[in-house]
Amino acid sequence: MSRSRSVRAVIVLAALTLLAMVVLVTADIVLRNVAGGGFVWANEVSEYSLYLITLFTAPWLLRRGQHIRLDLVLVMLPERIAWILDAASDIVGFAVSLLLVRYGFVMAYDSWRIGSITINGRTGANKIRFTGRVGKHTLKPGSYVAKLVAKIGSRASHPLTHDFAIVRG
Repeated sequence: MSRSRSVRAVIVLAALTLLAMVVLVTADIVLRNVAGGGFVWANEVSEYSLYLITLFTAPWLLRRGQHIRLDLVLVMLPERIAWILDAASDIVGFAVSLLLVRYGFVMAYDSWRIGSITINGRTGANKIRFTGRVGKHTLKPGSYVAKLVAKIGSRASHPLTHDFAIVRG
């Protein structure tokens, strides 16, 4: 596949990603207003889609010379060496982009797997059902502090604390 065809294919992919994002967000809004519930993951997917669209359009912008670019060193080098360095930087940029896309998909999957959702603009707001028991022991009426730490693999979040009270035994 020639370079211009591959750039054209990536632009088509960016356009299709944008189309899919528009359809997804529209369907989510319609389902929320008509059926009372939509896709809980639509917000995250649309956010990641924006990153993908940016990454997909970068080669096209570079090819047209419309991307921000610092070629101060390249203009001082012989044309052949400048072309090789330019191609190498494109390859490194593409590899980094793939790494970021992979990381984005892993984070989206982990978020979906643990049930993270968006409620009233607060990401990660989940309902936690508490029975008033710790192990086999029932908590007595009184004030308590709950501490929550989310773990994914070996990484842990900052602890979240919330005061709550048990009013009946």
